[in-house]
Amino acid sequence: MRKIAACMLFLTSLTSGQSIIFHSEQIRIDIMTHSCRLTGNYTFRNDSDRVIRQMLYYPFPDNIYLPFPHSITVTDDHGNIIDHENNRSGISFPIHILSDNTRCYSVVYEQSTPEQFFEYILDTTMDWHFPLASAEFIIVVPDNISIEEISLSDYEIIKNGEETRYRIYRENFRSDKNLSIQWRIK
Repeated sequence: MRKIAACMLFLTSLTSGQSIIFHSEQIRIDIMTHSCRLTGNYTFRNDSDRVIRQMLYYPFPDNIYLPFPHSITVTDDHGNIIDHENNRSGISFPIHILSDNTRCYSVVYEQSTPEQFFEYILDTTMDWHFPLASAEFIIVVPDNISIEEISLSDYEIIKNGEETRYRIYRENFRSDKNLSIQWRIK
């Protein structure tokens, strides 16, 4: 189901003769005692000579460990709030990209984490025409929380006062698995 929903944008672009390129993403995940806040900045590219206007489907993990986010905000690169529609396991919102141009959209959501577990969907990157030029994930953890597992390896650890940051950076990025994080409270 998640794969089908993630392909909605891809299929919409094919049927309308328009195609956008999911160029890059910068993700910050703030882990708190009973929830996580994700701030995602997503850059899309339109290499065509036509303006692209279409709906983008943004999926959330559909599992028993994570309830639907209780707070969601979508903005464009000018800080304007974009209305979105909640679906069973994600949201949809309109995107507008001028011809031969790039556009950044931000999604910020907070989700309860009753099992001290968080998951961010990455496996849908396999459905896009091209790999992401770059992907950066920063996981921010306060001192009262200890990370047990991060599913992506090769991360840099940066201690910064009363928090620790785990930084993962990839170029030419596609993933067939999601980013998952497990932690415990000290």
